[in-house]
Amino acid sequence: MFSFVINAQTIPILAFAAFPLSILAWSIFQRRIRPLFIPGEDIRAIAAALEARHGDGAITYARIEEDRAWRYCRNFEQGRWRLVGGELERRRKGRLSSEV
Repeated sequence: MFSFVINAQTIPILAFAAFPLSILAWSIFQRRIRPLFIPGEDIRAIAAALEARHGDGAITYARIEEDRAWRYCRNFEQGRWRLVGGELERRRKGRLSSEV
């Protein structure tokens, strides 16, 4: 059976393994979890403002902003624009289903 003993030889290995795992956990938190705390009203307000300003191109604008946030390593902004893009997609699908 495999037994794991923490001793002077394994501490550096654990320290080096913990560092990238903590960076990964922080990135996931910033991109996926923290944007969930943005009130839905704010997301809907941003989506409404984009629709008023850009019309049918609002979804494209939101996706461009999401990509820009990704390129500049702004994980929270990327998550926010992902939520705004999702809201715009829901609105578009709602409009399309009501027209049929």
